[in-house]
Amino acid sequence: LRPDLETGHPHGHLVGDGGYACHRYPLTPLTKPPTEAEKAYNAAQISARNCIERTNGRLKRRFPALKYGMRLRMDHILPVITATVVLHNIATMLSDIDPPEDKQLDEFLTSVRQRGLRVEYDAVEISPPAAVTSVAATAMRKAVIDSHFTGRH
Repeated sequence: LRPDLETGHPHGHLVGDGGYACHRYPLTPLTKPPTEAEKAYNAAQISARNCIERTNGRLKRRFPALKYGMRLRMDHILPVITATVVLHNIATMLSDIDPPEDKQLDEFLTSVRQRGLRVEYDAVEISPPAAVTSVAATAMRKAVIDSHFTGRH
């Protein structure tokens, strides 16, 4: 998909949260939108991401390694993630219920950390990228806002 988006085929955009740098794709929310059009863009952008955020939460509950980390080489991680999505889809087709949050695992990891012990599956916190956004990226986002959100009521 990335090469297609970089060359403009297919025409479209991906949406990303503030953890991604704004590019021509993915388009990210504005930090402090001053205009009504920019506020409407942010609301639509957040709404568009909501479905995938819920899906990611379901996948992390079913396969905690996606939440807490995997001890694999980088080139082996994508096939494992793909396999978890396939298994999740099979479970969904078989009407298997989504597992609840694993509070017991969260509590155990918290107690281990409080004792000062290293936990192999520490969650990785990703900081938002530095505010280095290209002029083309912000121009693309502005064009989307101007063409789809300006003048909306």
